[in-house]
Amino acid sequence: MGCALCGINRRGHGRQYTETAGWHAWQQPTQQQIKDRMYARRAARQAAAPTQYHARTAWMADNTGEDGIPYCADCGTEGCRQWMRTDTRLTKRRMELAGINPKRRSGAGWGGVESRPF
Repeated sequence: MGCALCGINRRGHGRQYTETAGWHAWQQPTQQQIKDRMYARRAARQAAAPTQYHARTAWMADNTGEDGIPYCADCGTEGCRQWMRTDTRLTKRRMELAGINPKRRSGAGWGGVESRPF
């Protein structure tokens, strides 16, 4: 429902100036303008690249015989903020399912206690 002359929404329009119409108040768009704008938005959505969620994990060999170093498999970096946020949420959930309070962790790793490693 943008202005028929400039396309700005009614709420924030006020008085606007355009080269073709000069100073003007908001005007109701025609049905054809509404339809054309709707089709243009749809075409832009379909042409856009798919969203990257950065949720896939891969493991980089650390050459020490340990498990490896996790990293974001979507962008290939260890410092991907979206992946780290997802990984932190999943780790917290895994700890809760294992009966460990994630807010009261002691030591390193999952639990830090030999008798209850998970």
